[in-house]
Amino acid sequence: MAGVSAYRQNYVVSRERVKGHLCGHDALPIDGIVEMWFKDTTALEAAFNSEAGLRTMAHAQSFLSEITAFVVHERQIL
Repeated sequence: MAGVSAYRQNYVVSRERVKGHLCGHDALPIDGIVEMWFKDTTALEAAFNSEAGLRTMAHAQSFLSEITAFVVHERQIL
């Protein structure tokens, strides 16, 4: 997808709904989180409004019950 400057897949390897207490997939049905970086919100909007972006979201909705997106600004501490 044009405009993506970085992409990362984060897979869940251990589930805890309550800190220190493991739970199963039924209690926390998340398999992973995808991170995508864009230069700015204009690039993000263009990417997801493109043919490739629309195709990507349609595909994602075929296996995800919910898509949650966050637009954030990174603040590097170290």
